[in-house]
Amino acid sequence: MDLAEYERLNPCCELTWEGVKVAYATPNQATRWRVETLFTKEPVTIDWMTRLGPTLELLAADVLPPPTHIKVDVDGFEHKVFAGAARALRDERLRSLLVEVNQNLEPHRTLVRELEGLGFRWDRSQVEAAERREGPFKGVAEYVFRR
Repeated sequence: MDLAEYERLNPCCELTWEGVKVAYATPNQATRWRVETLFTKEPVTIDWMTRLGPTLELLAADVLPPPTHIKVDVDGFEHKVFAGAARALRDERLRSLLVEVNQNLEPHRTLVRELEGLGFRWDRSQVEAAERREGPFKGVAEYVFRR
């Protein structure tokens, strides 16, 4: 099976963490590897995830101020993260976003258009400088959106 065939499957990987099944979208083999090695490779990430729940609850309850800058790099399902962040994205106090975009994926191209519709702009030269030109991440680039 080649990479294109694998990505069309829209695969998912499930792990159990603290007694809870957590499903991860794994649109490519590199993402699946990261999920499978998460507990051994990224203990800091696990610690951060442990603390994240209450933080998000406080943000949703307006106990914490809204973010002014957001970075999202979740290896392929950035569009799903933003689908759940409509409120934050509409808030005019949000000034910038740093997002890893796979320009080969239609959901990511759609995400760029949706962010533009919310008033975010990006610099073509910045994206071109960040774009991977070869290898398994060809077409992936960090976009800096500003409003």
